[in-house]
Amino acid sequence: MIPTSRRIFAVCLLVVSILFLTVSLPGCDEAPGSGSIDGVELGLHLRLHLENLARQADDLDSEHLSRARALFNRPPQGLDSLRIYTARTTLEDDALDLRVALLPLQGEFAGGFLAVAVGADGAVYRSRLWGTPAFDADPESVWENFWRQFEYRRTRTVIDPSSALADSAVDQFWMRLQADSSQDLGVQALYAHGRQMLANSLLIRRTMALTGRGEVPEPSWYQHYIDAFTHLDTTAEHLQPLIGEDAVSQYRSVTSEALALLTPLVSHARAGDAGKARSAILKFRRRTCVTCHNIEDHALGEGGVRDALMAVFKDRGMRRDLYRVGYDVWPVPGEEAASQEIASAIKAILFVLGQS
Repeated sequence: MIPTSRRIFAVCLLVVSILFLTVSLPGCDEAPGSGSIDGVELGLHLRLHLENLARQADDLDSEHLSRARALFNRPPQGLDSLRIYTARTTLEDDALDLRVALLPLQGEFAGGFLAVAVGADGAVYRSRLWGTPAFDADPESVWENFWRQFEYRRTRTVIDPSSALADSAVDQFWMRLQADSSQDLGVQALYAHGRQMLANSLLIRRTMALTGRGEVPEPSWYQHYIDAFTHLDTTAEHLQPLIGEDAVSQYRSVTSEALALLTPLVSHARAGDAGKARSAILKFRRRTCVTCHNIEDHALGEGGVRDALMAVFKDRGMRRDLYRVGYDVWPVPGEEAASQEIASAIKAILFVLGQS
């Protein structure tokens, strides 16, 4: 029989481990929500307690929907079925008035739903997908990683119709960024860095999901990330016009440590050692993600470099309303077309909400 002291220690260690994972992985600390309407458990899927949930009093303006479709070479399917609800909720101790857009999906994801919730400030507080095996099972957390990018730190907002870019204008904007000025290189680097950080989020999510079942990702997958961080290190100088020389130096220190921490994961994957892979990925997150986000010796003012950069995105020419895979949207690997379809639907929804 295990001595009482050892049993107590084991229980304490388990509790600490659970608490660590709760604060480390986004979404794990969300309580189940409540609030249903029109046969849809909207609060449950948004992980919000929705009060005073009601259909928006005014019907959607058909002209608004037509303008939304006109933004795209290939408009999202099913916009005529878009529903808008109003609700009140509490998030992080703040009372919020929300508008919640619900779009029944068609085509590949027929039977599924896309929901986007925005606050009175216009920021996106929730974006969720559910209702199909791909979304609901999601055994490697790839779709969760996809939809969470649109609600990340509320950097996405409703789209002002006067400044919205149609697909052709998005292409022109991106082509202008190919100029060789240091400023444009910095903005390109920011877009690339943003996509890589979302890929890093999948690196953590997928490793945790698989190792939780005693499995390990394939070694080549970790090698891909090693190659990506090598590229980040070699292109870090492009960020210097934005964040300054000292911050770039610290950034490179982080990428070097990331490479050192990722290399053993290839060996753990070859050996099929889920326990060591899990420990290694948690160490990677602590030592690289958190450290990089909190770099303070930058040229953008006070606070960590991540929040400082987000505060100046617009002023520095980085748009967050392109909704284009490979630009400001990270796609689910192997599902680029489907990812674009959903990203376009989110853009259309935010454009409609921006007109009302």
